[in-house]
Amino acid sequence: MRCGSQNSAASATACLYQSGEFVRFAPGIYGLFDETSHAGQDPQARKLLLNRRACIEYILARWAGEPAGGYPLWTPEMELDWCEWAESRGHRKRRNAAIK
Repeated sequence: MRCGSQNSAASATACLYQSGEFVRFAPGIYGLFDETSHAGQDPQARKLLLNRRACIEYILARWAGEPAGGYPLWTPEMELDWCEWAESRGHRKRRNAAIK
């Protein structure tokens, strides 16, 4: 897909996904493919998802039946990080939804 002289975001996402050189760590988060990568265990990588959008995406995906480990960064450690992050901001409802 092209939008005028610019590639659309959907086109870039498809290219990254199909190249085989990148891995999708979470929705919207890509990195170079590495068989030895343990990004889900890396606190620095998990910090990329400590935001409202990523937390809500995870909650909605889990409610829709997505597996907890659907992406390399969707780990029990990340879920705990989201709970602590949400609670520190006074979002008890979001925290409770994340752990159900």
